[in-house]
Amino acid sequence: MKKWKHIASDHSSSIYVHGGSYLNAAFTLDKNILGKNNHSIIFVMQNTEWKFCANVSEWEAMGRIALKKLENPAFLEKVYSGQKETCRKVIAYTEKIKSQNLKNISNSALANLYLGLFEPWDQMNMWGEIPNLADFEHFMLTNKIMAFLGLQVKKTKSEISAGEAFGILVTSTERSYLQQEELGLFTILAQIQSSKEAKKLFENDLQIIIQNIAKLPKIHSLLKKHTEKYDWMQFHYDGPIILQMDYFIDILRSEIKQGIDGSQKIKSILGNESALVKRQMELEKKLSLSENQKYWLKVARTFSYLKGIRKDTVFMGSRNSGPLINEIARRLGLSPKQVRHSTPLEISDALVNGKIDVNLINQRIALCVIIWDKNKIRITVGKEAKGLVARVYEDKADPNQKELIGMPAYPGLVSGIVKIVNKSSDMEKVQKGDILVSSATNPNLVPAMKKAGAIVTDEGGVTCHAAIVSRELKIPCVIGTKVATKLLRDGDKVEVDAINGIVRKLGS
Repeated sequence: MKKWKHIASDHSSSIYVHGGSYLNAAFTLDKNILGKNNHSIIFVMQNTEWKFCANVSEWEAMGRIALKKLENPAFLEKVYSGQKETCRKVIAYTEKIKSQNLKNISNSALANLYLGLFEPWDQMNMWGEIPNLADFEHFMLTNKIMAFLGLQVKKTKSEISAGEAFGILVTSTERSYLQQEELGLFTILAQIQSSKEAKKLFENDLQIIIQNIAKLPKIHSLLKKHTEKYDWMQFHYDGPIILQMDYFIDILRSEIKQGIDGSQKIKSILGNESALVKRQMELEKKLSLSENQKYWLKVARTFSYLKGIRKDTVFMGSRNSGPLINEIARRLGLSPKQVRHSTPLEISDALVNGKIDVNLINQRIALCVIIWDKNKIRITVGKEAKGLVARVYEDKADPNQKELIGMPAYPGLVSGIVKIVNKSSDMEKVQKGDILVSSATNPNLVPAMKKAGAIVTDEGGVTCHAAIVSRELKIPCVIGTKVATKLLRDGDKVEVDAINGIVRKLGS
């Protein structure tokens, strides 16, 4: 009997806008670029939690196909350009949705607008699956790189460890949205600090600044544009958080209070970017890496960048299309969650013909499993869904285990107090220097990640979100421990050895 391993989790009610689209891409579109569709996956959805599960042998077989295709640099270029272009299309399409007065369009036009969302989204997920297949869960790409780095470190008698070299060499040299937002905010900070009037205003309490910011037209305009561009950063899949200008004002106020110089920070960021490129070139030379080895590092850097922009595009697109979901819900007398648990064709039929099976939708909210069955996607509910869930298994933690083995994503040695953070409501627990432990991080959790002394995850690989962000923030990080959230609890004291990829439980 076929079984699936639970390999990733998240919290959202966006069953179709994300989960269904990802599976549609894997089930029907992968053949276009890999020569074979990926039918190894199922999605388990229960209330607001979803589980990404895969048949391990089939998933690994698809991973080997992806890695084989990646031996050709032209394929890597196709993935790079394809992912960037489809992300651009998703953003452009959803920004069009965001800008429209949806209340003034007909039901049929609304249905067409909703159906049109899925073509670019599916294409984005098709290209986005290549980095996942190449490394996620089985870590084939990560292991390949770590193996040759370990050999070259030993061969050249280098003082740097393979883990440290890995953290430097696989860091993307292209700016992520997180890095772009940071640079943009420091640019505004520099503008504030160049004006006596602005500096004086930002010495006040938050509410006074908010009440008077419009009196500084240039600063106000910059903040307005910045907010419009980055208000999605804590939206996740289905909100409801949409960042307002006061969020960014408060950050700027805090930076000024701490004596942060905006112009110096900009110089530092730009200097670090140049230094990273130089350091990578020096390290490749010092370790005597072959052209083939350099190529695989390029693959990892490319995937780190692409994985980041796809994840951010998903959340940006989700925020932008939120008004469309809400308008559909209003017209059909449904909740946004019920809309998100309906297929695009069901929504179209409901808008045009007034037909919707609310009972079926509510069953999906309670529990459903999306599978590939008899050459089509099926969403199962009730007894059948429970039967499929019974065939899902997980990694188990030994309660006596004192040490976790993972992979170093960014080097460092840090001790601290564990805080388990899997969703945005968990972030308030995190204090400066805590060890953030998560099944897997996402852009919604970045504010807590910035406070962390180190980051530890169950899931992982060179292209996972925690690995990407830890390298951007220069925070020690160990990924792919499998069971950190099962073994560790809030308040545990641990040592994170992100040089060697080890997390040790310490005495109380």
